[in-house]
Amino acid sequence: MSEPMLVLSDVTRDFGRGPARRRAVDGVSLQIGPGEVLGVLGPNGAGKTTTIKMAATLLEPGSGGVQVAGVDAVRRPREARRSIGLVLGGDRGFYLRATATDNLRFFADLSGAASPRDSRVAAVLERVGLGDRGSSRVETFSRGMRQRLHVARALLADPPLILLDEPSIGLDPEGAQELRQLVRELRSEGRGILLTTHYLDEADQLADRLVVIVGGRAVVTGSSADIAAHAGISTVTGFMVESASDPADLVASDPDVATTFSARGLWSLDVLWGARGYREEIAADLRSRLVVVSEHTRGATLEESYLALLRGQSSPNAFS
Repeated sequence: MSEPMLVLSDVTRDFGRGPARRRAVDGVSLQIGPGEVLGVLGPNGAGKTTTIKMAATLLEPGSGGVQVAGVDAVRRPREARRSIGLVLGGDRGFYLRATATDNLRFFADLSGAASPRDSRVAAVLERVGLGDRGSSRVETFSRGMRQRLHVARALLADPPLILLDEPSIGLDPEGAQELRQLVRELRSEGRGILLTTHYLDEADQLADRLVVIVGGRAVVTGSSADIAAHAGISTVTGFMVESASDPADLVASDPDVATTFSARGLWSLDVLWGARGYREEIAADLRSRLVVVSEHTRGATLEESYLALLRGQSSPNAFS
């Protein structure tokens, strides 16, 4: 059996002192194997970035353990860092008036990247699609190109573990698509990847497993179906209804009906069903109050399951 690339065991982290002390991460455990992408979801302030910084050895956990490629990262952080490529992204982190090649040469010297240095720098630039831009100043790069340069920097030492903290935030659709394809390629090379993101479609496309962190705790780990089950959602029925105005007031008493405008006076109503699944009497009641053009029942999307989970929804609150 392959050795895990990353293991967090019941890690905690507090910030502040005295009465202001607060726990940002409270007993999070997770594991990533070779060639696996683990997606980390959660609202702002949930503890995602703190978790990834502990995995990267930038923060020491208050308690619990961190292992990177079999190395105890709490006791031997310097050794563990040799196996980690960290991508925090954003516009910072590079000398903007220097070229992409010169930036990576500098970071290669700091990280002890594979030698010879210049050939390694050229290789990672080519790897992220910037092979023809090595002589360009970073200040001329688009945000998407800078994100790819961050990934190139993370790959300098050829690490088996890649940590990506919201890598596609602020990218245009083309840049985000290119970055996601790069993540797929890195996974196919056998690297373990930890990905935090607010983009649920991105998580659904890339992640083999998901963990949802709320209030510093990992509340569920597994597939999209596991998240739906934890949220108490079995299926969703979409009703297309005809109305001159938002029909939300007609279903205001039903907290598990979401309305979305569609063109030409049509509205989409999505009904979240609980453990008992589709119930004809409730559907019939909706039909009696609305002009239903069509309806279909499907599995819940990751977005629906995730939002229901954040609302603290359980099966008794959905239509069960």
